[in-house]
Amino acid sequence: MVIEHLALRGIERSSMAAATTPPRLTDQLLATGIRNVDADGVFARAFAHEGTNLVVSPVSLDLVALAMTEVHKTPALTKKLSSTSSNIGDPVAAKLADIWGEILGIDGIGIDDDFFALGGHSLNAVRMFGRIRKEYGVNLPLATLFEAPNVDKLAAIVSAEAGLGANTSEDGESQPPLKSKPWSPLVVISKGSEYVRPLFFIHGAGGNILNFRPLAGFLDPSIPFLGLRAFGSDGGAEADETIEAMAERYLRAIREYQPIGPYRLSGYSGGGVVAFELTRQLRQAGEDVEQLVFFDTISPDMGKLELTLLQKLWAARHWDLKFALDWRNRRHAGERNNDNNIRIRELLDAGKALPDELIGPRMTNAFVAAQNIYEVPLLDVDLTIFKARQASTQFIAAGTHLGWEKFINGTFDVQEFDCDHLTMMVEPTIAQIGDLLNRLLLKESGNSSRS
Repeated sequence: MVIEHLALRGIERSSMAAATTPPRLTDQLLATGIRNVDADGVFARAFAHEGTNLVVSPVSLDLVALAMTEVHKTPALTKKLSSTSSNIGDPVAAKLADIWGEILGIDGIGIDDDFFALGGHSLNAVRMFGRIRKEYGVNLPLATLFEAPNVDKLAAIVSAEAGLGANTSEDGESQPPLKSKPWSPLVVISKGSEYVRPLFFIHGAGGNILNFRPLAGFLDPSIPFLGLRAFGSDGGAEADETIEAMAERYLRAIREYQPIGPYRLSGYSGGGVVAFELTRQLRQAGEDVEQLVFFDTISPDMGKLELTLLQKLWAARHWDLKFALDWRNRRHAGERNNDNNIRIRELLDAGKALPDELIGPRMTNAFVAAQNIYEVPLLDVDLTIFKARQASTQFIAAGTHLGWEKFINGTFDVQEFDCDHLTMMVEPTIAQIGDLLNRLLLKESGNSSRS
């Protein structure tokens, strides 16, 4: 085979935004390569592509764009990394520091360095916990990073789960092994003040809640911020099969933390549907929901509506140039999802464990199946919607209220942002949303406290 006029161009570090702090997203992208096992498929798709200019990347192009044009400096380390793995006395902590360094593309990670401050996100968290599972035979949920964001705390949990006994801190003192906690969907992201009612934030269709971390940095520290993760999102064999079952599970956890209302509920993407059902169940139990907030949640009936070509073209007239040009990538992502779904079914039917990269898609499939059979009730409730301006044709066709006007007797407060469904959860949009939530939640709180 002869290939003419083919050029492969790498992204040079010098073309990225200059950094005056330890490397973050830029270095992670440069350290994240295309695996050998994927190479043949990547080249096959590239050669079959009709376009003349291609970008081949193992991660979202939105992340690449953020790395190349970043101007908002995320709070980062203001000192040198605390130590090197060779200076860490505990062997588990030393190994974890090496794993973090390899995945994040940073040398000299110490036991007190924060995973998120180093630029960690859900993609490399999945890889990191996969490495821990292979190394120590323990299966930790991604949300462990909220409880143990540094090497020292994470090493203590790994040691306890692996039955390795006491671990040793950097100053040489022996620490008793931790007792493992029973699994709960509820994760405390920010403890906040006992005098402010909590905000309970429900996962999107993928089930995990690591993408809530940026919002925590922009919420007032007095606001208790709690995430709800999906049953099965940590790689278990089972998942809740209905929206009602998810809501019942989360309701038990929420009322254990806050026995009486009023409650504040929110959900990202599909999580808004679960928050809606939670509102119904709380009302049925005689409790009040004072705030219901959706982060770009389309109503279930509009989410499964098949649009005609004319309807799609009419809706697409709202796209800006960048979003329109990315249409082909979104279509290819859908094709990859179809391939993943076939592989997921084969593995589950054979009773085999799913690899880390398929847990999220598997949870998304389970969620969509549950949402498709959900009978949406009519509720008397006020609703706040944070809405992405750059949206798919289905979201645009759903209208101003994303289809919820058919199911809600109450007032709507719709806030639209110049972002898409995914970039809503990162800067700069998440900073704007955090500011709005602070005003909304602190105004409502007054001098109230949770019971």
